[in-house]
Amino acid sequence: GEKNVFVGASAGLYGNAAHSNVGIGYLALRGDNSPENTSDYNIGIGDSAGVMMSSGNNNIALGYRSSYGHYTGITGADNVALSRDTLFYLKGGSRNIAIGRDAGYYHTDGSNNIYLGYRAGYNNSTGNNNILIGELAGSTLTNPNKQLIIGSGSRPLISGSLDGGIMIQGQVSASSYIGDGSGLTGLGGAYGISNSNGVYTYYGTLSASIAAASAGDVVEVFADVVE
Repeated sequence: GEKNVFVGASAGLYGNAAHSNVGIGYLALRGDNSPENTSDYNIGIGDSAGVMMSSGNNNIALGYRSSYGHYTGITGADNVALSRDTLFYLKGGSRNIAIGRDAGYYHTDGSNNIYLGYRAGYNNSTGNNNILIGELAGSTLTNPNKQLIIGSGSRPLISGSLDGGIMIQGQVSASSYIGDGSGLTGLGGAYGISNSNGVYTYYGTLSASIAAASAGDVVEVFADVVE
């Protein structure tokens, strides 16, 4: 290979056909001799970072065993793995970001995922287009697609599908609302007052405020939405 920098025992060992890579640390970007390592423009820094690099390009692996790689080799591109054992089983997945120990640990072939936090997306192997943020965020999900989870553990603050349908745990205050509030539950009453400009201002809960308003009213709503 050409234009490579390999520092450390067995770093880039099988990179004879690889180009423009930086591997620093024991076994960093070692590759394998079968299939031949033809990867380009990768950075692997840390003990065993990107060990099984095969034909993947433009990957960044920083930390002990980050993007260590599936035994058949790493063919995915444009991945970023920061911290110990992130994207550990990476294979053909591309355009993934994993930051935090064990984030995306069992990830192999899914693409366009973001994992931020300890073991975020831990069991996602082939799921695509997920955003999982927080300690253990989505860690029990197997191959989810288009999921948004923000928060820790089994009851995250925000969760739902990126195709629509977001759940927010706890109490929420809002200055405006779009929709009729018909799907809201656990709501109480409301009362209204009229200001000098003829705009009715309602205080209380959202659906009750909507119900209290008359057709044609110009209204402002100050409401709490509770779970």
